[in-house]
Formats: sequence, C-alpha cells, structure tokens
Amino acid sequence: MPDAASAAFLDEPAAVRHAAGELADGRAVLHGFANFYALTARPEPEAVARVNRLKGRPEGQPGSVTTVPSLVPGLFDWTRLPAELPRRQVWSLMEELYELGPFGFRGPAVDRLPGHLTAVRDGVRTVRVIAPGRLCPSNEFLAAALDRIRSGPEPERAPGTMPHAEPRTGPHARPRTEPGAKAVPKSRPSGGFLFVTSANRSGELPHWRGEGAVRDFGHEPGVRVLAHRDDDAARRRYPHHGPVSVSVVSFHRPAGRGRAGLPALTLERPGSLSAEHIRSVAANHGFSLVVAPAAAAGPRPGPRVYLPPVRR
Repeated sequence: MPDAASAAFLDEPAAVRHAAGELADGRAVLHGFANFYALTARPEPEAVARVNRLKGRPEGQPGSVTTVPSLVPGLFDWTRLPAELPRRQVWSLMEELYELGPFGFRGPAVDRLPGHLTAVRDGVRTVRVIAPGRLCPSNEFLAAALDRIRSGPEPERAPGTMPHAEPRTGPHARPRTEPGAKAVPKSRPSGGFLFVTSANRSGELPHWRGEGAVRDFGHEPGVRVLAHRDDDAARRRYPHHGPVSVSVVSFHRPAGRGRAGLPALTLERPGSLSAEHIRSVAANHGFSLVVAPAAAAGPRPGPRVYLPPVRR
C-alpha cells in the first residue's frame, strides 16, 4: 500500500471523482487495475505520447484502450467478424472471461477509433481492449473519467446489460447479452474509451504493489495516484490470475480449427490467466485456442519480484 498519508484510494468516492477530473484535465492516473497497476489517460495522441515517453517507449507505439463493461462491445465492429466465429459465441466468451477477472481482446475496430489506438493485423484494422473485469472497483473510476470527459452522449444500452460496474450476486444472476443488431450497445459517435497501459518502465515487469508503482511514477509531473487500499486483498479477488499483464486473445481472423473441429481463437499474448484455463473456458462457448508462435516461444511471464526494504 502506498504511503497512507498521501495516497488516494479506489474505495473513496471523493478521491475517485477527483482523479476522474484530473484525467479529464489531461493528467495520467496510476491506479489499481484488478490485481496489478495501470496508467490510464485520455485517448488523444498527445496524452498517449506523454505516457509512452514516461514509460520509455516510442512515442508512436500503438496503445490499448479500456472502458467500462457496458461499453466494451461498442469498440468492436461486429460486422467484420469472420463467418467462422459467430458473434454470439464470441461475446458470451468475453462476458465469462470478464466475470473471472482482467482480460484483453483484439478484434475488428469500429471506424471511429483513431489510428494511434489501432493496429493492422492480417489485413484487418484492429483494436486491443484491456479491461479489469466486472468485479474491479476501478470500473467506478473509469466511468467517472468518461463522464467527465463528456465526449458524447452515453450510448443506448441493450435491455438487461449491466451498468458500469455492477457485480453479480450469484452464479446465475448476471443477465447475458449477445452482440448483434439489437443486443450490442450502440457506439458513441466519439469517445467512450480511454488509453491504458501497464504501470512499468519499458522492459520491466508490471507493478502489482502500490508502493512500487508509486515509487516509479507517483512523483512524476502530470501523474495522479488512485491505489488499492489493500493490494493483497485485491489479488485474492482473482485466484486464477497471476499479478502480471493480462492475457490477450484475438478474434479478428480465424486460426483454423482445433483437434475437436472447433473454430480456433488465437492467444496472442500469454498473461495473467493461463492458456489451459482460457482453453477450457473457450471450449464452453464452442471455440478452441491456439497459441501464437511468438507467444509460444517463451515461458508464461512471472510476477515482478520486490526486494525487501533495507533496514538502516
């Protein structure tokens, strides 16, 4: 936990509102993001470039986007989904994985997303959406930041979809939605998303302890802090996830068929949820999973190691 005398926490409504206003004014916010820490900022090119410089990355490196659960479907162009990957099944898979915790998906991008937040993969203009999962209190901060930016009216939500961060109250209590003409929330003409990246210097592992993240970024000009009050409790909320960057599955093109004949999705980046766990969940929704060659070449990333403080 960061220094209690100076920290602001995700469970403090006034601190959340203040951090949302700071983000809307152009500052980056270092905050708890499920079981690790992230830097979130406005999506304009200048803000993205500033955070990239802060991390030691090239200014023009394409970024990922984040948003609240109800707006995730509106960032993907479902009309460009390959026929082999039924949209209803893709969305139900996304819902289940976001119930489990933090996760990332790459899919066809809607036209309104700017070029610096998209990337062409296999001839398809794609977006990578990273979200903390439905149980994370940072959803309230993301919702407040989007409201403060006020870049457009909130899109119409399909009947039965969840508000910004409503947790489920039982294993069958959450209503399901299905992407389609009437089931996917309508896209904003602009806005509805933020830039996000893991809280670490380039070449280093992401921070999962608030004091470490604050030590690296908390004193940088233009960065505000909104921490988990208890990092250990935050990690316990996600027993299946390691405290590392999220796993990313892509669905912008089919990856053939698996051994059972199911259409395959691609694990493009191993991360906090194991490939075996993702494969098991994907099978429940009619998909197999293949690991991208680049991802298969190395081991699953481990968590950042913190040295004990030196006693003087």
